[in-house]
Amino acid sequence: MKNSKKYAKKIKRLVASEASPAPVRQTDLIALLVEGVLSEDTTLAKASAAITTLGEEFTDFNELRVSPLRDIVEVLGEDFPGVREKAGTITAAIQAVFDRTNSLSLEFLAKMTKREVRSLLRDEIGLSPWSESVVTLYGFGGHAMPVDDLLLEALKMGEYIHPDSDLLDLQGFLERITPGKDAISWHEALQAYSVKTAPKVARERARLRRLAQAQAKVKAKAEAKTKAKAEARAKVKAEAKAKAEAQAKAKDKKKKKVKTKTKAKAKGKAKPATKKKAKSPANTVGKKTVKKKKKAGKTVGKKKTASRRAKK
Repeated sequence: MKNSKKYAKKIKRLVASEASPAPVRQTDLIALLVEGVLSEDTTLAKASAAITTLGEEFTDFNELRVSPLRDIVEVLGEDFPGVREKAGTITAAIQAVFDRTNSLSLEFLAKMTKREVRSLLRDEIGLSPWSESVVTLYGFGGHAMPVDDLLLEALKMGEYIHPDSDLLDLQGFLERITPGKDAISWHEALQAYSVKTAPKVARERARLRRLAQAQAKVKAKAEAKTKAKAEARAKVKAEAKAKAEAQAKAKDKKKKKVKTKTKAKAKGKAKPATKKKAKSPANTVGKKTVKKKKKAGKTVGKKKTASRRAKK
């Protein structure tokens, strides 16, 4: 966590101011597991009351294990924080224990190291960081600090931790600065502060929900507007394309029509080819004779002229 030294001092002062006697916890480990699941993001008092209600409705945890989720939800009530998710976590966790041991007991964890216990509770049993830490801290005396969203938001609002912290950051930070022997008293003090701040956190959550809803509406409106514009542009583009295609088609058709008319006209004007008359031999002879006579006449004329000149 950023500025951990600064926030460690603030947390220590908070714990000292909120010191309170530790409440009575469940001694049966399966009951502690159920309590750990139910107490996340709510008060221990509500979780304890819920366990009492479950005990009145179901014979034991084995019956709870095989009961439909809707029955558990109905018993706990729809207004119980995270009721559906928690009901599913409880039955799944109890079933995981039963599958491993063929009974409903967590005593086998006593032989493991605290690190192994925490890993198994999270990875195999399927508990959240909060629930796992409750079982580790109260059931096996491990050095664990349960943290949930309610505590995280309460500490952020009071500026006891860095505003960018998440659940794992907070848990790691608290476990580093908390003395092992004081883990339970520190947790109880932080829980007392969390419960006291819960109404303020609830108001802030409601404000953020309203803000998120307003932002979602603005975003949806902007997206709808953008979509409408895109559709309008696409429509105009499609219409322009269709118009261009129609014009091109009409132009093509006109060209073909003109071409056809031109061909037809050219075909109508074309004259049939005429054959050249063959020169007959008689004509040829006649022409030659005429030429010869003309030539002979010219010669006779020349001679007569010459003789006349001589006589003179």
